[in-house]
Order: sequence, then structure tokens, then C-alpha cells
Amino acid sequence: MSASVVAWEAPMSLILTLLQQDAPAGPPLGGWYVGLAIGFAIVLVVVVVVASILNSAQTINQQARVAIDALDDGYRNTLGMWDVSTVDEHATHILQSAQSVRQVLGG
Repeated sequence: MSASVVAWEAPMSLILTLLQQDAPAGPPLGGWYVGLAIGFAIVLVVVVVVASILNSAQTINQQARVAIDALDDGYRNTLGMWDVSTVDEHATHILQSAQSVRQVLGG
């Protein structure tokens, strides 16, 4: 038998024993015990799922901040690219001036 089967046998046998016992002089409470056990199990599962979601959200937040910082660095590093057209215009003007001077000088 595996450890998980053994671990479930003890609580299950206890629950079955409680359910099979004759109730003293009152309403039967076996259903209440089962209902409470199921309710606690559901609450436990919900807590685990919510904790997992919050942990994932925190990880996503940290990764998003790193990505935003990297994008800001890329933006700052490529600001000079917007001046390429201006540099190209000036270089073209200088080249045309040099060609016209060359023609005037007879070269």
C-alpha cells in the first residue's frame, strides 16, 4: 500500500466509525460531520488556488517591471535614430556643395 492510501484510511475509518455509531438521544449528526469536512476541504482548495493566483500575479508584476525598464533603455538608446533623416539631408547638401565646387575648380 502506498503512503497516501494509508494516510486516507485512518481518517476514513474514523469518519465511518462516527457515522455508524448510534446517536445518543438527539438528531443524527453524521451528515453534519461530513458536510463540515467537505466544507473545510473546499475552503482549503480555494485558499490554495487564490494563493497560487496571487503568487503568479506578483511574478508577472516583477517581470513586467523588468520589461518596462528594458523598453525605456531601448527608447533612450534609439533616440538618435530620429535624427538620421536630418543627418542625411545635411550630408546630401555637403556632397552637392563639394561636387559644385569641384566643377567650378575644373576637377
